[in-house]
Amino acid sequence: MNISPIQSPVCGLRVASIGTGLICLAHVARMFLRPSILIAGHALPMWISGGAIVVLAVLSWWFWKLSVSAQPPEPPKSAPS
Repeated sequence: MNISPIQSPVCGLRVASIGTGLICLAHVARMFLRPSILIAGHALPMWISGGAIVVLAVLSWWFWKLSVSAQPPEPPKSAPS
């Protein structure tokens, strides 16, 4: 069975890794820029972004590591005779 590149688990894991990495970077930017974020009239504390940075960085790294290990191994090259 041949899977197209867009349906490949490797592609899905890489997209998930890049997506979580970008959200992690947005939280890092929030820590430096310190914008006020209101949810239902309540300010979102900065420590939430600190926790999100840790969780999202670990998830992004883990998804990328899984995508690398999920790749099929290269077929062995025949030795020149």
